Amino acid sequence: MSKARTLVALLMAGALSMSTAARADAKLDLKGIFSGMTGFSAAFSQKVRKPDGTLLAESWGSVALRRPQDFMLRTREPDEQYVFTRNGKVRSYDPFVNQVTSIPREDLANSPFYLLIAGDDPAVWDRYTVSGSVRDYYLENQSGSDIKAFSLHFNDENYLEVVKLTMRDGNFNEYHLSQQTFYVTDRDFELEIPKDAKLDDR
Repeated sequence: MSKARTLVALLMAGALSMSTAARADAKLDLKGIFSGMTGFSAAFSQKVRKPDGTLLAESWGSVALRRPQDFMLRTREPDEQYVFTRNGKVRSYDPFVNQVTSIPREDLANSPFYLLIAGDDPAVWDRYTVSGSVRDYYLENQSGSDIKAFSLHFNDENYLEVVKLTMRDGNFNEYHLSQQTFYVTDRDFELEIPKDAKLDDR
């Protein structure tokens, strides 16, 4: 190999090493931000768009999380619906049809919100490559789920403010958060389900 080709190879190897180190640092930085969050809640507005920007759907609601496994996503408008954890299981409840449905825990684990309560769990973090720093992070999902990648934006107070998901079908799912707080109580996770609700436990 010529000296020139050797130099190019060394430079490329060095650049790759720096890039790998940067990704590792970004993941550590993001873990550090989340490590101080034992709980989190916020109101959200959500918009789903096609790749060309066409609006497909909008919704509003709230989300609450608490380590080690408490999760509650309440959609208020346009249709009331809940996704929550209870007794170690993930469920959804649709009041309109009065039905509770089991959700694979894998689906929740792929949610960007789940990172807030995942702690340092390598089974969760190993799904992602992470880039970015300070206020903005970009995560690529290596698990092959419906979520291809997502970005996270934090405000100056380290509150998560914008979550933008890139789906494998090309659509974008964007959450804007407000009224954020790190303080949650049992009440944030309460949900009274009628005794006559149907159960789809597939």
